[in-house]
Amino acid sequence: MKTNKKPWLSYISFILLVVLLDILVGQVMRYFYFKQKSGYSYRTTYSIDSTNQAGLVFGSSRANHHYDISLLRDSLQMSFYNVGRDGQSILYDYAILQATLKRYTPKMIILDYQDEEFIYFSHSYDRLSNLLPYVKSHRELLETVRLRGRFENLKMLSSTYPYNSLFFNILGGIRGGAPGNEDEKNGYLPLNVPFTPHGVDRNKFLSNRPIDTVKVNAFVDFARLCQARKIELYLVMSPYFEPVNDRYTQPIDSVISSLQVKHFDYSHFDKVKGNTSYFADEAHLNAKGADLFTRDLIVQIKAAEKK
Repeated sequence: MKTNKKPWLSYISFILLVVLLDILVGQVMRYFYFKQKSGYSYRTTYSIDSTNQAGLVFGSSRANHHYDISLLRDSLQMSFYNVGRDGQSILYDYAILQATLKRYTPKMIILDYQDEEFIYFSHSYDRLSNLLPYVKSHRELLETVRLRGRFENLKMLSSTYPYNSLFFNILGGIRGGAPGNEDEKNGYLPLNVPFTPHGVDRNKFLSNRPIDTVKVNAFVDFARLCQARKIELYLVMSPYFEPVNDRYTQPIDSVISSLQVKHFDYSHFDKVKGNTSYFADEAHLNAKGADLFTRDLIVQIKAAEKK
């Protein structure tokens, strides 16, 4: 009976097959990923590769839902786009800013910040996976993506890794049915839903969580990069249904004060505070509330520009 005297050849062949399949599948996924024309991923692609508007709005879902881009455009007489993304943090914002500034320099940036902006959450790092498809062509994003874990460099050797679990999102983005496509207007996603309380006690939710110095540094770097590029920067805490606890905003206020940047705190905005007709939930304005807030913010920005 003949035995295989070179089993290592089988191992090498298997490894080569796996590598080739990884490359092939990765290339196919990449091709279709960048064919998307709607949804969250498409807007990240547009933010990184195509924005050219004079004004940009950064932030999380509160940025997406609170800033009526058409009002900003018409009143401030400059083009605007909302590059914010649901569930993200200042870590994502700073990465998008770095990539954007590789192409052009906007005139104005509004950064929406939250009461939890400097607080540590593991998901803030997990969700940086949204940037993985762009690292190959945007090496400036690599430092941020590496924050996900010490094995991130090794994982990125795989061509399919950046697109893990994205098949159905990509399909929806190509067909126009991806999440985040509803009534989207230059990145602005108005919420036209009745008030639905989530019943979240934010004091309990945020208590005993440590300050994340990586986020603090990213916030500072964001502001300083804007200053270095002579971009007109406004830091804005948009409205909450209930007033936020000063315990959580004090560290943010201290950093903003040291940066000497124009900022507006709408967390106690009396025109909408506690009024369910202006909110979709405790943390998000509906379209009616966004309209009222944006109009008031425009007045504040115009006044600040005259000083």
